[in-house]
Amino acid sequence: MKLVLVLGIVLCTFQTTIQENVIAQTVRDLSTLSRLMNGIAIQTALARNPDKFYAIVAELLDIGSEKTFRNILEFDVNDVSGKLDGLVTESKKLPQSVTKNISRIGEAFGVLGLAGVAELESAIKLNLKEQEDKWNKAAKVDLRFLVDPVFENVPTKLRYVLETPITENGVANTNILPALKILYNDLNFFTDALKSFDDMSKLTELWAVSGAKSELGKLLIVSVAARKYEDMKSTFSSLSVDMKSMKTDVDHLAAVMKICRDIEKTAHLSEVASGIAKSSFERNTTAGLPNGLGDLSAISTDLDGSWLRDKIAGGKDMKKLAIALQPLRSLPSKLEPIKTPLAKLQEDSAARQAFRDIAVMLRKTSLVDDTSLSAKLDDGAACVEKLKPIKAVAQYEDFEELINGLDEFDTKLSKLRTLMDEIADYPKKILALKDVQLSIKKSMSNDEIEAEVNKLKAVESINEIRVYLNDTMPKFKTIGSTYIKEFAKNMTRWNQVNSIQKSFEGTEFVETLKCLANKQIDSTAVTAFAELEKSIRALGSQSKASDAKEYLKDLKEVIEKGKAAKSAADGMKSKRRRRRRSSESDEMLKLADAEKLAHDLGRGVQVLREMGQVYENGEKVKLLAESGADVDAAVASIPNAQNVWTSGTRSSMKALVSQVETFNQFVTKNGNKDLKTTWTLFEEAQKISGAPIDARLFKDPISIELASHPDPKVQASAKIFDELSHLQLDYAKQKRSDLSAASLTLPSIHSFFNDFFSDLFTSSSAPSDGSDGSDGSDGSDGSDGSDGSDGSVGSDGSDGPPIKIIAIGAAGILVIAIILVAVGYFGHDWIVQKYRWKNRERYWIYTFLREELSDEHDMTCLRADLCYNNLKDVEKLLKKGFNVNRYELNTTNLHLAVEKGHEKFADLLIRNGADRLALNEEKETPEQLLEKLIMEENDAAKIHAFLEVAYVFAKYEGKKFRQRVPELYPSKSFAVVLTNPGGMAHFSTKWPNQVCDDVLGPKTSHIVVDVDQDDAYNFEKSGHSLKDFMTNITSPAVLVKKSWLDVCVKSRSNFHKDYDHRVTKVRFNGKVYETVDKMKMSARGRGMPFLTGIAVVYANNSKLAQTPQDAKVLDFVETLQPISGGVSSSFAYDLKPAYHHPNLKPNFVVYDTPSVDDIAGVFAKFPREKCTIMSMNEFCAFILEMKSTAAATTTHTTKSSVVKSNTTRSATKSSAPQ
Repeated sequence: MKLVLVLGIVLCTFQTTIQENVIAQTVRDLSTLSRLMNGIAIQTALARNPDKFYAIVAELLDIGSEKTFRNILEFDVNDVSGKLDGLVTESKKLPQSVTKNISRIGEAFGVLGLAGVAELESAIKLNLKEQEDKWNKAAKVDLRFLVDPVFENVPTKLRYVLETPITENGVANTNILPALKILYNDLNFFTDALKSFDDMSKLTELWAVSGAKSELGKLLIVSVAARKYEDMKSTFSSLSVDMKSMKTDVDHLAAVMKICRDIEKTAHLSEVASGIAKSSFERNTTAGLPNGLGDLSAISTDLDGSWLRDKIAGGKDMKKLAIALQPLRSLPSKLEPIKTPLAKLQEDSAARQAFRDIAVMLRKTSLVDDTSLSAKLDDGAACVEKLKPIKAVAQYEDFEELINGLDEFDTKLSKLRTLMDEIADYPKKILALKDVQLSIKKSMSNDEIEAEVNKLKAVESINEIRVYLNDTMPKFKTIGSTYIKEFAKNMTRWNQVNSIQKSFEGTEFVETLKCLANKQIDSTAVTAFAELEKSIRALGSQSKASDAKEYLKDLKEVIEKGKAAKSAADGMKSKRRRRRRSSESDEMLKLADAEKLAHDLGRGVQVLREMGQVYENGEKVKLLAESGADVDAAVASIPNAQNVWTSGTRSSMKALVSQVETFNQFVTKNGNKDLKTTWTLFEEAQKISGAPIDARLFKDPISIELASHPDPKVQASAKIFDELSHLQLDYAKQKRSDLSAASLTLPSIHSFFNDFFSDLFTSSSAPSDGSDGSDGSDGSDGSDGSDGSDGSVGSDGSDGPPIKIIAIGAAGILVIAIILVAVGYFGHDWIVQKYRWKNRERYWIYTFLREELSDEHDMTCLRADLCYNNLKDVEKLLKKGFNVNRYELNTTNLHLAVEKGHEKFADLLIRNGADRLALNEEKETPEQLLEKLIMEENDAAKIHAFLEVAYVFAKYEGKKFRQRVPELYPSKSFAVVLTNPGGMAHFSTKWPNQVCDDVLGPKTSHIVVDVDQDDAYNFEKSGHSLKDFMTNITSPAVLVKKSWLDVCVKSRSNFHKDYDHRVTKVRFNGKVYETVDKMKMSARGRGMPFLTGIAVVYANNSKLAQTPQDAKVLDFVETLQPISGGVSSSFAYDLKPAYHHPNLKPNFVVYDTPSVDDIAGVFAKFPREKCTIMSMNEFCAFILEMKSTAAATTTHTTKSSVVKSNTTRSATKSSAPQ
């Protein structure tokens, strides 16, 4: 009875604690939601700044290396001279850059770029008049003539919606729900418009059904129909940039523009920047370039004038403004070299007027609805005609910039002619749309429009100018290479993109890289980087899929926490209300399919990348497939290999290579990887059947047998097997579902969002409480039958569960709890006895597990998955028993998770036994490293990630977790070293694949040695060299006796009894040392503490060297040093001083010659450098003793005061753990 009472109290207390914790979590959940929305707003704000856009691209993609970039520079410029159609110009204009980066705003929502445009529509419909007025006031009219009027006021409105704070009562701003509602209504319509971009016959149907949609939907269709004209518009717009580059130093002018934009970031200085821009750049396009340059010169000369003083009076950042404007002071001197050609240009009135007319025409050229097509084409033709007077000015030798600009302009005009050829028939298609005809003059017929097109195509005069200029001034000056160099520095993950480049040769991605490497990209650099980002995302980078996946996961986590907080708040009210709310919460949001959708996209991209790898190694696969029946017979003779290699396998491998080549041709033809073509690409990928073979199965043991085969063909095949071991040739069979059209098509995505928003708005409109007053939550007397004290009985007594059912349920829970307690109490001894081998302290075989090194990344599988953010793969490896505390590159996996800010990885590693007190190369624990990163980081997003990791450490503070062990043994991840193969042949005969000869290999788990009558590993009787003897002892592998092999041969289950057969003692020079257990545990836990930071110098015949030939017996120290954290010495005989160690820790000079006085004399020349001198045997005894005392070196206290003084110092310092 007492036991039942105690259990009842515990259950009640536990329930109360859960409710309190959930309620306390509510505030943190709301903060997380606020941070999520602010994070999206930050990305939107960054998109407005084109100068930093290349940095955003580098951060999102994180690709490449400077070395590979130099290879890109070697591309032939002639191969890509006509492929600049994808690069959009004039991206430096602030409002236009926002329009061009709409896709990035959409990606911030993680919905494949579709949600971004609909969110913009919602922002427009919110009618935030005050914010719109502010934006219109700040914008400059002359820089907005190319902006689509639909989107020109969007950025401020969108930022207002996203940055609206959470109200005090914890309810999110109501503007968010209407925005999502609009997204739900218009998603299908907009996507269909995009899909029908190339099918003009469907455009009329879309226009007809748009009456039921929003006004923005109609404008989107017009935008889709006019997309062919975007290239023409960009070509016309770029002429203004070309004209400026003919007459100014573009680098200097770009620097001035960058300074003005940097100033505009500060709110109270925006007026100053606006004044500078208006007084300089507006006049450049209206009054002509020379006057504009004069204005710049005047501003730079009079920086301290009254105008600027009045503008910045009282400003806090006056000093900052002065520093920012400092480059303008030197502008007059920079403009000095071009004053003479400008003066000559001023004298030629015809040429000067031509520049002015062209600027005016370009400003009028746009694609708004009230401008006729004929006027656009007429303006383009007129611009070309206005260039003719420039030819008269080209005779001046100082006009190098003019000549360069005209040469580039010729290329632009050639592109314009090509564009005109492509769209010659396009006006007829436009006129076929009834509503579009309203925006064209009614008096203009189809024939008149075609005549205007032909007139523009007939222009030829610019070719004559180009021939003349090439003959007289062939020098060509490249501008803007600094953008390319800056971008190359940030390319850190090039290996992945390089494989995609090779796999999909000739696609838009490769051509875009070539354009960036070889073309002048001064004013178009930012837009070029945007196009590069789009190409990389579409051609195989996982950035887009992973961004969407991470965002959906974060959203799911926030929603789940919100549901828990809502349930906790309802729990404080009546039971009936809580029951009703609980059912509504369960049906509110179902995001299980969201994670699967993101996962399918990511896996699909990974499968495509694997296809590319098969294509790269196609010749090797072919050679292996054609190796003939000899290999078939050789493989058939190997045990356990018949199931993985048959005669039909070779035919499947041939078909695989052929199918991948066909698929590559399909990809090459479809270079524009938009959503529609990506869908088709996945459908084509399903046609590849794959080969029913996993080449990794041949790595061990089949390739070992084939390598020793007498037939050369078979030996060559074994080599190919090893080279192909990292490929998955049977990916189609295993991952076919990831390419299914049902999971990746546009209808499936639409269906997902339909369900998502349907549930969202259904739940938001449901009644929030029991307003009928029948819940009885106030706890009033329920004697009249209408109210109950606990709120469980309604007015008619039918609501709420019967008391009898509640009592029976509670009794059942108590009975089950009592049974579990009894089983645990009485069955404890039996459980411990039966599963005693699972105790980690006695389960030696798994305390030091090492992972196989990856051939591709040269790192362990666990670390590779951690670097590439593969959480599920890391979890699988940990379940298999991979060593979570393994050191690699002087750091642990937990340090790496902290450094990357992965809170989920850190949580997983800690729960699987990661050591939170382990030190990295800078002697920092993971928590100390985390504190340093938080203090040094400036990026708000990274700081937020580090704080999430800190929350994980705080959650598990004081808790201990065991390291997981694998489930099966023997395994190919383990191997045994037989030091006496002749006497241990019975083991190698039964398990040949478990035997190796590499003591320090990544698979080695046991070293079997012979022992003497005292069960000690005897150096004198073993017959091993000193090197082998010490390596066997200091390696992390378990040192076991031969008796362990005997019991293993008798029964496979005895593998786990290695603890009972381990060697704990060694005999060296007649003395027995019982430090083997301690040494092995130290080697597995990052080395022996007293050797951390130690460097050893080898001495022989009074000459010092790093590794002398006759001191090879000490080679084991070089292996011991990295394992135990030692530092290798870079020592030369003639260095001054003779030896120096940066950490100033005890250091050793080990010799194998009796001439110790000669060695000491060398170091006596440098009294400030201290070291410890030991003989070879003394040093080995020093290691076996596992401690340092003064007596260990007093035997060789020589005449040198250096050696004598250092003996005590070394003994003191080396005994303390580092």
